[in-house]
Formats: sequence, structure tokens, C-alpha cells
Amino acid sequence: MKEHWPPEPRILYAFQGTGNGHASRAAELVPLLKKYARVEVLCSGHNRQLSLDFPVDFQLNGISFSYNSKGGLSYLQTALKANFLRFKKEVKALDLSAYDLVLNDFEPVSAYAAKRQAVKLIALSHQASFLSENSPRPQGKHPIAEWIFKHYAPAKEAMAFHFKRYDNFIHPPVLRREIQDLESINMGHYLVYLPAYSDAVIRNILKQMSNKEWIVFSKECQKTYTDHNLRFEPIQGEAFLKYLATCEGLLCSAGFEAPAEALYLGKKLFVIPIKGQYEQFCNAAALEQMGVPVSKDLNARSLQLLQDWVYQENANPPLEVADPESLVLKLLEQEGLLKNRVLLA
Repeated sequence: MKEHWPPEPRILYAFQGTGNGHASRAAELVPLLKKYARVEVLCSGHNRQLSLDFPVDFQLNGISFSYNSKGGLSYLQTALKANFLRFKKEVKALDLSAYDLVLNDFEPVSAYAAKRQAVKLIALSHQASFLSENSPRPQGKHPIAEWIFKHYAPAKEAMAFHFKRYDNFIHPPVLRREIQDLESINMGHYLVYLPAYSDAVIRNILKQMSNKEWIVFSKECQKTYTDHNLRFEPIQGEAFLKYLATCEGLLCSAGFEAPAEALYLGKKLFVIPIKGQYEQFCNAAALEQMGVPVSKDLNARSLQLLQDWVYQENANPPLEVADPESLVLKLLEQEGLLKNRVLLA
């Protein structure tokens, strides 16, 4: 009798490079996956700002989304700028025959390559939560956006993430380690990240609540400056985390990661979904069901809502978050890829 290790499973982890949400999830999950399998990493798109502690083995172009000046998704510009011939070539060139499993965080090249080559693929994204009709939507579905949820990175199976477990394949958010390690305290200031709005618009509204301090992270700001009760900061990750840990509340757009992080830290939350981003309106619908105040715009009409929010006690429910290693073990176990010792004669 002797001990024998089965061949090490091979996994391709593929993620969308637009924005930092997909990359931050990869930063948590890939190192854990590498404890149990040989993992190679693929990224398509070039807009992420988050650095990773592991190499990206395949950097592809894929199909990136285009946004207008207000931060809204432009379907027309996305279609016009997409190089579908190049995309088709990337799909054909990506050989997945060596992999036991493809894990896909809303990445289109590997999704279509896996479909073409009949390789097992599991979607591992927030967008996959919208494959369930139970995930909240705003009034009036957007047919193009719903089509994108299903066909941009197609998958027959999913381990999705959302604010709540709306379906049996939907799990709580995976938060980056930096957030989980923060000590959350309340120093009374309010943190703002609204990239769809100019500094002038933000200043005009928030200066009317002059007895509150507002820390505004702005894409227009090149260096820190103060204007009455507003402090404007250039976008910088470490500084944002510092103010998030010590703020009383966060005023932000209705993405997935920032609201989840604020709720986890026990902060008050107010969201304004970016026009033209249907996914954000879906997130806003979910947050509104949880008691989070939502406004469709930042203007004089929303001022009263903001004033009510600022002076109300925090009534947000605590947010359940996923344990990344338990998720990885569950995923590998259900796929029969856990590396267990086997005794052979």
C-alpha cells in the first residue's frame, strides 16, 4: 500500500477588467484556489486600477463597455467600438482543453470559448445573480440590459453574489481583505463618491447642509482642497478606505462593492444610481427593499431626502458576507476537484 496524490486539477479563472469589482473578487478567490489547484488567470479589458498579488497569464481585449460623460453605459458606443472580428479570433484561439474547470467573472472570451469547446464553466459574478428572476429589478425591465446579463458571458451554472440570498445559487458578497481588516468607528463626517456628477453640482447641494462635514472623492480633483464644509480629495484607494472606516455614512452610486462594504462596516448608506446603468437600478431596487434611501438624481428635489437621511439614526440591517475559503471549498467539492489522498494497492 502506498499513498498516491491524484493529478492536480487545473482551473482557469477569467474576469472582466472593466472597473475594480471583478478584480477585487479575484484578489480574494484566486490565492485560495491556488491552495487546492493549479490556477491560471485571464483578464479581458484594460480599465482596472487595482493591482493584484499574482500574475495575469492571459491579457485579452474582449469586448469592453463604453460609458458616456455622466458615467452611464452607452449601448450604441459599446457596439460601435467593439471589434467583433478580433473578439471572434480571441475566442477561437483560446485553447481550454487542459482545464478541468473555467471560473468566469463576467468575462466574454473564455465564456464563449468554453461553450464552443464544451468545457465546464461556472459563472462567479454579481451579474450572474440576475439570471434569477428573484433578484430585484426596478419597475420596467430593460430588454437590452437583460439580454446582456444572459449572453455577454453565457453560463449554464453559477455561483453568484448579491446583497441577499435571493436564490439557491446566490451567495453574500465577497469583500476584499482590506475592508474586513478595517476598524469601523464614527467620527461624524460623511463620505461621497459620485463619479457621474461634477464637483460644482455636488458642492451646490451639499453646502446647504453646512453643519455636516463632507469628504468628496472626485475624478476632477488633482489635489486636496477645502470649500466651506466640503473637503475634496483626489481618488486614491488608501485615503478612501481611511475615510470609509471613520465616516458616519456613505453617499455613493448604486454599484455593488461600495454599498456592500459600507453596510458591512455598519455605515449609513444613501445611493443614487448612475443613469443608463440598468444594473445599478437593479441594485438600488434591492437596497431600497432593505431600507436604504435611494434618489434618482442629485438636485434640489433630492435635498430633503438627504437632509432626512443625515439626521436619522442608522437603520440599515447588518450585511451577511461570504467566507471566501468556504466558498472555494464548496465549489471544488461539488465539482469533485478537492485534492484528497487516495490509498492504492
